[in-house]
Amino acid sequence: MIDPSALHQLFEYNPETGHLIWRVPAARRRKPGDVAGHKSKDGRVLIGIEGRLYKAHRIIWAMMTGEWPAHQIDHINENPSDNRWCNLRSATKSQNMMNITKIKSNTSGHKGVGWHVQTKKWRAYITVNKKMVHLGLFETKEEAIAARIDAAKIFHGDFSKH
Repeated sequence: MIDPSALHQLFEYNPETGHLIWRVPAARRRKPGDVAGHKSKDGRVLIGIEGRLYKAHRIIWAMMTGEWPAHQIDHINENPSDNRWCNLRSATKSQNMMNITKIKSNTSGHKGVGWHVQTKKWRAYITVNKKMVHLGLFETKEEAIAARIDAAKIFHGDFSKH
């Protein structure tokens, strides 16, 4: 890993835009003043330094705090290319998973809410300490959503998403 203090010689960081700007010519096509990096398929900004790819948000964390992140870096608004300083925070893997609105296979439109076929009711659930916690069965989807939102505030705090 590059020493965090050396990153300041390579880049200028704009915390309002989230862009890293090259200070030095990094390659034939990269000139001082160019925005560093390219978007990966998942939307994260990747930057090549000395033959190794780094995630821009991890470089930014190292530049702003003086050390490489011990955990994952969470994009609060879930946009992996939005590297503004106000959108980044340190998070464990578990906390980072709490900050996901919903997964692609979700059919109810709300995280932690699904149709329970056997009872023909709406089911609410939440993951706490790597274990799924059943919050109840409800007559309406709205009741299940409300139960899930309340539980997320209690168990997930600042990382809760609904």
